[in-house]
Amino acid sequence: MGTDIQSAINAAPEGTTFCLQAGEYRLTQGIVPKSNDTLVGAPGTILNGAKLLTSFTQENGDFVASGQTQHNPVVIGECSPVTYTGCQYADAVFFDDRPLWRVMSLGEVAAGTFYFDYPNGKIYLADNPAGHKVEAAVATRAFRAFGTGVAGVTIRGLVIEKIANEAQAGALESTVWDLENNEVRLNHGVGIVGGGTIRGNYVHDNGQLGIKGGKGTNMLVENNEMAFNNNVGFDLSWEAGGGKWFETTSLTGRGNYSHDNPGRGLWTDTDNIYTVYENNTVDDNERGGIFHEISYDATITNNTAIGNGWGKTTWIWGAGILVSSSGGSGTGTIEISGNVLDDNADGLALVQQDRGSGDYGEHLVRNVSVHDNVVTMCDGSTGAVQDVDSDAIFDSRNNHFEANTYHTNSSSTKWEEWKNSRRTWDEWTKTYGNDSPTGLFLSEANC
Repeated sequence: MGTDIQSAINAAPEGTTFCLQAGEYRLTQGIVPKSNDTLVGAPGTILNGAKLLTSFTQENGDFVASGQTQHNPVVIGECSPVTYTGCQYADAVFFDDRPLWRVMSLGEVAAGTFYFDYPNGKIYLADNPAGHKVEAAVATRAFRAFGTGVAGVTIRGLVIEKIANEAQAGALESTVWDLENNEVRLNHGVGIVGGGTIRGNYVHDNGQLGIKGGKGTNMLVENNEMAFNNNVGFDLSWEAGGGKWFETTSLTGRGNYSHDNPGRGLWTDTDNIYTVYENNTVDDNERGGIFHEISYDATITNNTAIGNGWGKTTWIWGAGILVSSSGGSGTGTIEISGNVLDDNADGLALVQQDRGSGDYGEHLVRNVSVHDNVVTMCDGSTGAVQDVDSDAIFDSRNNHFEANTYHTNSSSTKWEEWKNSRRTWDEWTKTYGNDSPTGLFLSEANC
């Protein structure tokens, strides 16, 4: 088909399959499919939300592109450090397909950075653009779904890049759509938002998050790779990293590989229920690997978490698997089993804080069964903690560690956490009854 994708969609009935030829399609606004449409890209099909900058003048040693009227007016997000606000602005600039770092004053312009003077419509660079490809993001979405009523769409085999989507919004915005085998990269906010089935996508080097979803039922997130997301400086505790979901029912995250994200690997935050995390690998994320927060019933099984959490080693927040103020609703449970955790800042942790109530009751750590996991660690803690002046998480809420195997460097090291103190293996098992008699301690880790 030709380069005007939207015109072709408008001229066809619902349920049409569009086959995009290989090549680069530059977008100025988001595409709106019709219900049950399918868009399939041949290998090498790129939807690019940026325009080329080809005309520059010089001012005081800087290179200046004038006439830049593009501007996503939505300014949102918390940056790190708090004195920096550049992450809030979505209109990015790319130099040979590499995002330049936004500075907030003309005097800060240096190699590898840009300054956007919005009132005067000027972009300033220190790098000489001669002989290089320089682009500025203009389209605020690649696809639009919210508020359109469009359902049942399939997007497959596309590269989606350089979209000026604000934080918490998706470059590929979808509702109950099937999103398969796409590469979503170099966008400002979230790579993919929404989706019924999100399978086989490579979502990387986006500004805030790789994948985000919420308020959905029976969502399937399977065999995706989420890597190197949060490259524009969002605060890691605000909302950043590999993937995040909220207010879902029966979300399944299976077979995903989330790694090297400045943020969390996989994160369910706020009123998620019947969540399944299985057979995922989460490696080298700066915060926790798998984080189930102020949510409810879940199964977290057969995952591998290696090298996570070293960006926040205080208390127990660097855990490879972390359950915070979450527990079974009613007679429901959280089951954490069959996981392998190695060299995370902390091992496997439960945290009770005062987080109020949600859709299915109080946010309490209760009915949590931690069993048959293998934890290797040379630092940090594994266990449970609270900061609400109540020992209920330990004594009366049916939380158990059973039949887990631990590898560390010394049987006398106090690395188990229970009743807000580090415990020896004897205290952990004999005094408090954890992993007794079926747990196994092996002092053979290479620390």
